Amino acid sequence: MATARWQRLGVAAGAVLALWMLPLQLWLFWAQRFPRPPRDVDFANYLAAAQVGLHYGWSRIYDATLQQPYFLALTGKPAYVWYYLFVSPPPVAWIVAPLTPLGLTAAYWAWLAISAVVYVAACLAVMRWRGVGSVIALVVGFGLYPVLIAFQFGQITPLLAATVAVAWRLLSDRREVAAGLVLVAIVLKPQVAILVPVALLLAGYRTCFLVWMAGAAVVAAASVASLGGSGLHQVLLDLQEEQRHADNQLWTVAYLVGLGLPATILQAAAVLAALVGAWFSRTREPADPTTPVIAGSLASLLAASYHHSVDFPVLFPLALIQLRTLRGWPAGAFAVAGVLACWSSPRLGPGPVLTYCLVWLLLASARPLLGSSLNRRLRGPRLGAT
Repeated sequence: MATARWQRLGVAAGAVLALWMLPLQLWLFWAQRFPRPPRDVDFANYLAAAQVGLHYGWSRIYDATLQQPYFLALTGKPAYVWYYLFVSPPPVAWIVAPLTPLGLTAAYWAWLAISAVVYVAACLAVMRWRGVGSVIALVVGFGLYPVLIAFQFGQITPLLAATVAVAWRLLSDRREVAAGLVLVAIVLKPQVAILVPVALLLAGYRTCFLVWMAGAAVVAAASVASLGGSGLHQVLLDLQEEQRHADNQLWTVAYLVGLGLPATILQAAAVLAALVGAWFSRTREPADPTTPVIAGSLASLLAASYHHSVDFPVLFPLALIQLRTLRGWPAGAFAVAGVLACWSSPRLGPGPVLTYCLVWLLLASARPLLGSSLNRRLRGPRLGAT
């Protein structure tokens, strides 16, 4: 009786939060910019690079002198500055190339629709709720600042977040080959989840890792072949230009501890924690990919030296996976802390989200080391699915 009452209260609180949060977030961070023509979006960079590749060859996609006229023609902006440079891996330009005949506005909305469908499907695949509970969770998730801002800018990161979630689902179903193939998409933006395959290897998912490594090697070889020597030289120049600007480090741990050695130590500690947690998770029966996927993703985010808010939409599907292991007050505390951290980011900066990720990584990595009785206490009283 008490469990059912707490369940109903949780659903009611989630519904109130969802109905308040998403409309307010949409008004604050979306409606004030859109649906005006999407000029200031990262997707415009992708599309400009794709047009360069289609007209001049894929070895020229990093040539800023060619990117500039296409970008300015697409967006109508008066000037081309360093943060409009396309520095994503070549497959990003290949993927959006079929959308180039549509023009920026139509291509952007088509890309957004595809991304949203894939992201929602992936979240539903890992969610433990059904019915009203799933709708509430999705509304709250889409109201989180990193998720909303990633979609707003037409970033590729929602697709990579979906990749991680789908891989977890496949591994849970003992489909390692399929999971490895899905994880190949990580090469599109490695800093979002590059440590996930390594953590899975340490956790005992050798087949998944080998399939991923082979697929990633094929994509990398195709990318290098498409660029040639001149293209590789140009991308290195573009990356050097990007790295000169401290704005690209705003959403890294350097924001918390400062640049240089303190940041390097914290990044190394994050990687070590994830890999240790993944290694000890292999002793659990039955095998569970939760620890390596979550710890690997969080460590990837925390160890990178180049990040923006648009790189963090993976936190929502990861949280849905984590909530499958939690019940009662631990689940509530975890969810509320995450929502508050994301909600406060526009005003307080990335500090709350980065701190939340650090604490989450520590707890997720330590979980395999905890005794079974403590694990049961963390799970709390079991609540039925909604």
